[in-house]
This record gives sequence, C-alpha cells and structure tokens, in this order.
Amino acid sequence: MGRPISRKLEIVSEKMLTQTLRTLERDGFVHREAKPVIPPHVEVSQAQERYDAS
Repeated sequence: MGRPISRKLEIVSEKMLTQTLRTLERDGFVHREAKPVIPPHVEVSQAQERYDAS
C-alpha cells in the first residue's frame, strides 16, 4: 500500500494538504473517501471521469 502521502511530502503541512485535496475533489480530479474510524483515515484516488473544461 505504501507510505501515506503526508509522509512522502514532508514539506507540505497537513492543513495545506487537506485543503488542496478537498479542492481537487470539488473540481472533480480526485475521489476522497473518509473512513469512520479512530484515528481518522481518508483514502484519495484519481477520479474515474474527467470532463474537458473547454
């Protein structure tokens, strides 16, 4: 499964990473799924379909 993205991007703060992933989700680039567990766990994957913006 690999290391969490936050560990791979040590120069990015957790807050900035979360904001960016939420923006990418809103814009349709990624799918974000929050798991109802403790501690919180979120899986992010590339969106299946992407529509041309032009």
